[in-house]
Amino acid sequence: MKRLILASLLMCSPAHALSYNEGVSMGSWIAFCQAVRYNDYKDPGLARHLAHSAYEELDDENKAWARDIFPECTPNQ
Repeated sequence: MKRLILASLLMCSPAHALSYNEGVSMGSWIAFCQAVRYNDYKDPGLARHLAHSAYEELDDENKAWARDIFPECTPNQ
């Protein structure tokens, strides 16, 4: 139990907050991108909108990676 509390305190530090937010943003974008690519969403237009919105939350390095790997899930620029 002490280790769990210590780990949660360390993960809540500001240094880890940035990497955690980047991970959540990237995970959201990947999930919506897969919905766009495999037409696995009830409303394809909404899935595309959500993928583009999640893309805007990514940092510059992840945006470049996303454009290279799955350009169909990124807005035309």
